[in-house]
Amino acid sequence: MCTYYYLHHHHIAPCTRNIDIVVHYVFCSAAGTVPVQSVDSSSPFTATNTASTSVGADYTSGSSSSNTLSATSGSQDQGQTSVQTACSNVYFDPSQSVDYSDPCASGGCLTSPDCSSGACRLEQLNGCWTCCRCGQGGNRYRWCRHRMRRSPDTFCYHVCCGDCTADEPEPGM
Repeated sequence: MCTYYYLHHHHIAPCTRNIDIVVHYVFCSAAGTVPVQSVDSSSPFTATNTASTSVGADYTSGSSSSNTLSATSGSQDQGQTSVQTACSNVYFDPSQSVDYSDPCASGGCLTSPDCSSGACRLEQLNGCWTCCRCGQGGNRYRWCRHRMRRSPDTFCYHVCCGDCTADEPEPGM
């Protein structure tokens, strides 16, 4: 029997989003997997081997937001990963869930993976940003892929943060 309950994720400054309420699964041996296309397998931030599936919801409005799946092992050379799915016998554990009116009351405060990875900040900057570390613009990913000027065989890899600024996308992007 697979079990699920709710957790809450806080966004971190400079992100001003509300707390996300997410579903967390504890999978049993009867759980399955489903292949999904990987978004960007060259990313150093690709999810690996986790045992949770998250479905975000803004707890203040009760509306559903993004559906994100935590990737598990899969075939990287074919550009596919797989996500674990619950079995047909799913149980809700209310003792582990959060109080919607005050999610922090029982503790267990977690940081949003979107904020910690830089995805929220990238979205705030409309998908194109200038790095505060190396000063180079045209970044479209959550991390800066420009070569460092002082050490040309080293890449910046700075994750988009509160000090990075919006940039205009290059023509043809």
